Amino acid sequence: MTIVNGILFDVEIESNATRLVFPRAMQRIDEMAFESLNLLTASIESIEVEDGNEYFYSKNNCLIETATKTLVLGCKNSIIPDDGSVEIIGEYAFNGCMGATSIEIPEGVKEIHNMAFAYTDFEEIVIPESIELIAEESFVLNPQLKSITIKSKDAFINNLAFGTILELYDFYQEEAYPANSDDLVIKAPKDSTAKAYAQRFGIKYEELV
Repeated sequence: MTIVNGILFDVEIESNATRLVFPRAMQRIDEMAFESLNLLTASIESIEVEDGNEYFYSKNNCLIETATKTLVLGCKNSIIPDDGSVEIIGEYAFNGCMGATSIEIPEGVKEIHNMAFAYTDFEEIVIPESIELIAEESFVLNPQLKSITIKSKDAFINNLAFGTILELYDFYQEEAYPANSDDLVIKAPKDSTAKAYAQRFGIKYEELV
């Protein structure tokens, strides 16, 4: 057992893969705990929570906070549950996730929080119609990202969500600046906030039928 920022962790390393097992007694997770464990860019293979935890549980290799329906941590083998148990993708949830080329966020998810999908190697991301908020820096530093499908018409998209405004240019370096990628396409409904976002920042747009 390891205590990091007041959180009790049970971390097991199996061969070249990382298996995370969170204990039954865990009640909260400090947002910097994963960074302290140097797991943001680790090759996480599986995520589990011991039976009997009242505050968290794992499903499909996702760590989920029960009360808030927040997906706290995912990995390259995660499949976000589509049963309504997840409404929020939390801060840093997939930050540093490597090894998966695409992810589909299911209907029922309403919010994507800061840095949730930063520093990944996803090439394709699908965001559901139910989404209401795409927060600041949700998808920054993904220069390989080629396709973003946003099914919602009215989602609030923070100007910094995809790292496409000049204030981020110097900070995140040219190669990580999505507006410079000729390959990046935002697919969204006609007259949607996502279409307006794409047009505002010079990103290619395709209308969803």
